[in-house]
Amino acid sequence: MKGGRPTKQQEKEIKNKIISLRATGLSVGYIIAKTGYNKKTVYSHLQKFDETCKDDEAFEKNLSNIINHALLSFDHRLHKATEFEAYIEKRIQKEDAPKFLLSLKANISKHIMDILDKRFSYAIQVVADEFEEVK
Repeated sequence: MKGGRPTKQQEKEIKNKIISLRATGLSVGYIIAKTGYNKKTVYSHLQKFDETCKDDEAFEKNLSNIINHALLSFDHRLHKATEFEAYIEKRIQKEDAPKFLLSLKANISKHIMDILDKRFSYAIQVVADEFEEVK
């Protein structure tokens, strides 16, 4: 953040963003590059989060919120992609539609399948991790 220290609200938003991105499986390096946050800031927030996770109740609540946020992010991307796919399909139905739209629709369909695959893999990993803890 340029221009001095962030406010408490900004600090909370930064922390939540860093933890949410990390929970979706992104590397620390990617988080730093994507957000533009200082390396020390990212590591500091992740370390503080790890320390607070030692309290099982707080950890369960934080983890649940992060998992739900990640799944909602997948769902949002999926919704936007399917909306765009429907829009392209309507354009294709017109007689004078350009031929490149067919290729675009195929790419969008592949993108949708990729999102579904990643969402499913993420959800399965969460369930597998919980199952492993129960054992």
